[in-house]
Amino acid sequence: DNISAASAQIRLHRMLVTWPENATWNSMTNGIQTDDVEAMSSHDAQVADPTNPGTEVITGLAAALQYWSDGNPNHGWVLISNSTDGWDVDSSEAATSANRP
Repeated sequence: DNISAASAQIRLHRMLVTWPENATWNSMTNGIQTDDVEAMSSHDAQVADPTNPGTEVITGLAAALQYWSDGNPNHGWVLISNSTDGWDVDSSEAATSANRP
C-alpha cells in the first residue's frame, strides 16, 4: 500500500449491481456510490491502518460470505477510502519488488 494519510481507513462495501471485467471507477455515474443502489451504505469490514506495510488481516466478512454461499448474488466488494489521498494496491507484478504481496 502507498498512502500518505495516516488516519485513513479503507472500508469494504458490498456491491449491489453487476459490473463487467473492464469496469472502471467512472463506469458508474460519479464513481461508485455507497447509496444502497450501487453499493451498500454500511460496510462489512474495514482496514484500520492501511499505512502499515505487509499483509492485512480483515475480519467481519463472515456474514457477507454466508449470504453469498446461500445463493444470493455476489458482486464483490468496493474498497472505499475515507481519505482524499486515495489508496494504492500493489500486485505480484509490481515493478518494485518490495511492494509485492
